[in-house]
Amino acid sequence: MNNFAELSVELTQELLEEIESQEDRFDLQTRENITEILENLSQNSQKVFFVTPSVLFYNRDRYLRN
Repeated sequence: MNNFAELSVELTQELLEEIESQEDRFDLQTRENITEILENLSQNSQKVFFVTPSVLFYNRDRYLRN
């Protein structure tokens, strides 16, 4: 899960850079929409990266108590 989240953050960053380098190919509204979607994806992926260890710890603790 962490690998997926980390790769998603990296991929979204690369996509944002690519869009910025070709901004003349998109109208302003399209660029803003794409940027917003990719930023949301990056933020959510970062949240997954930080939440996963807690979930794993909780499940491990629950399993050991049974």
